[in-house]
Amino acid sequence: MGGLVRTVLTALVLASPAGAEAVHMGGGRYRVEGDRGGVISDRLLEITRLRGTARRVEITGTLCLSACTLYLGLSQTCVNGDTRFGFHGPTHFGSPLSPQDFDYWSAVVARQYPPRLRRWYLREGRARTEGWYEMTGAELAGFGVPLCRP
Repeated sequence: MGGLVRTVLTALVLASPAGAEAVHMGGGRYRVEGDRGGVISDRLLEITRLRGTARRVEITGTLCLSACTLYLGLSQTCVNGDTRFGFHGPTHFGSPLSPQDFDYWSAVVARQYPPRLRRWYLREGRARTEGWYEMTGAELAGFGVPLCRP
């Protein structure tokens, strides 16, 4: 693995601490709840595994922050309307990235989102590197993210 890639994959964390609470359910369902984010590369590995399945990914609970939002681009993902989602730009453990690395990792994150959400993230969402922009699942429905149905 090249130096830059290894450094960024190892070090690039969206500012929230890790805390994924994924629950594998029967019936082809995978539920994510109370997820505070984590390392982008770790989350991308999980998303790659899920992409190859027909498992429905349900984001429920009170929050889905930072790297958790990367699930939103999976075609089989749905969200609870009351769940709060937090978006922000990539950082190096809370410290700013070089402009070049910031643009690169912002594009990596944005590629995981549906098209309307991707455009918003690149225009506005990545601008916040302290704290996050918050939206509910109901608001995300306006960006093309499906709401979960019982």
